[in-house]
Amino acid sequence: MKGIFESVVEQVVSLVQFQVRAIARSGTKAKAIMLVGGFGESEYLLHGQRLFAVPYNEA
Repeated sequence: MKGIFESVVEQVVSLVQFQVRAIARSGTKAKAIMLVGGFGESEYLLHGQRLFAVPYNEA
């Protein structure tokens, strides 16, 4: 089942990374990331986002 969602999760994480970096380039820092909709409740997607967010949480 993981294989079915892996590429989609990678795409979602990539899009969120793009948005967070765009915000940073504007001189602002994102305070939160909110995922909405049914897929936003996915533990697998949440895990992928948490891995991406670790360096930002430590800053």
